[in-house]
Amino acid sequence: MVGTVYLPNDTLTVGGDKDGDGMCDPDVEDETSNLAEDCKANVGTSSAWAAIVADRVEITAGASLILNTGYVSSSVPVPIGLGLLIATEN
Repeated sequence: MVGTVYLPNDTLTVGGDKDGDGMCDPDVEDETSNLAEDCKANVGTSSAWAAIVADRVEITAGASLILNTGYVSSSVPVPIGLGLLIATEN
């Protein structure tokens, strides 16, 4: 996940809450499913950078959202006004 998520009039939901009750809902049809493991997620851990523009952000049970700021380590262009401001001396 590198770049900008743009949902100015909507909600970004991160995690496995399929029914909206705030609890993780693992895939119970999968017999190999492990409830404790299926509900854990570290979204964005390995991304260089991410920005979110949203009306609301919901992070459900078991999920973590990591927003890194490694702008210079990515080839994805950073929107104007976001990222590092580099001051230069005249």
